[in-house]
Amino acid sequence: MLHDKVLNLAEGFSAERARARDMLFLGQVFQKKVYNKGRLSWEFVEGDKVVINQRNLGLLKDKKGRGDKLLARYEGPFEIIKKISPVAYRLHTPTSYGMHPVLNI
Repeated sequence: MLHDKVLNLAEGFSAERARARDMLFLGQVFQKKVYNKGRLSWEFVEGDKVVINQRNLGLLKDKKGRGDKLLARYEGPFEIIKKISPVAYRLHTPTSYGMHPVLNI
């Protein structure tokens, strides 16, 4: 009798845990859909050429005494050497830039 109650309780916990897992999954699917709405996804292959935004990378900060308002915003094109992940790429950049060649695009 006590054993049956414990089994029923354990089955109830298991069912609620599965229900919670399913609800979390549905919530994640919904959040992903809302977050990615209106976003562009860019995919590049090795050999493609890309330009990089100098302002975001801090490449313009080395020029002392000059404002960066009228300077070129983009630098490049740079060739993609290797695709690290769907959003990270290794670029062929000059060593004079002093930056890491793997960028998030």
